[in-house]
Amino acid sequence: MGKVLCPQCGCCFKAEFVAENVKETAVVQTDGVNKKENKHLIEWKESFSVGINELDEQHKKLMGIVNELYLTMNSSQRDPSFIKNLISSLSCYAKEHFVLEEKLMNESGFPGLEKHSLEHRYFIKMIQELVEDYKKSVVSLRNVHGFLNNWFLKHIIEKDKEFAYHYAKVNKNAA
Repeated sequence: MGKVLCPQCGCCFKAEFVAENVKETAVVQTDGVNKKENKHLIEWKESFSVGINELDEQHKKLMGIVNELYLTMNSSQRDPSFIKNLISSLSCYAKEHFVLEEKLMNESGFPGLEKHSLEHRYFIKMIQELVEDYKKSVVSLRNVHGFLNNWFLKHIIEKDKEFAYHYAKVNKNAA
C-alpha cells in the first residue's frame, strides 16, 4: 500500500486535500485529564452532494464505514477480525455502489465512463491489497484510513461531480 498512485487521477495520499475535508484532531481537557476526541472523521457536507439522491446516500454509507474503521483503529480494544470485516464490507459495498453509478453513466451516455470505471477498478484492487497487507501486518491502519479518506473525497468531489453535471444536463434535456 502506498506504493502506487492511481494511473487515472494520482489520488493516493495527498494529505493537504484530506486535511481540508476532515475534522482536525483536538485535545480536550476534562476533569484535568487530556483526552483525544475522535476526529479525522469525514463529515458529510452538502458540497459533496452529486445531486442524485441514491448516490449521495451510498456515498454517506461508504463514508460511515470509513469513519467506523477510524474509530475502531483508535479504540483501545482493536479486534483484528472486526477490522478485516470492516475493510471487506467497504469493498463489497463499494462494488455495489460502483455498479449503480456505472449503470447511470451508461444510461446517460456519459463520455467519461471508461476512465471512471478504471478508477473504480483501481479502488477495488487497492482495497483487496489493503486486506491482504493488513492480514500480513504489512500496512498500518493509519495508511489504510488515509488512503480511504483521500480517495473518497477526491473521487466524489472531482470525478463524481463531473458525472453528476453530465447527468443533470441529460435529464434536463429529456424533461
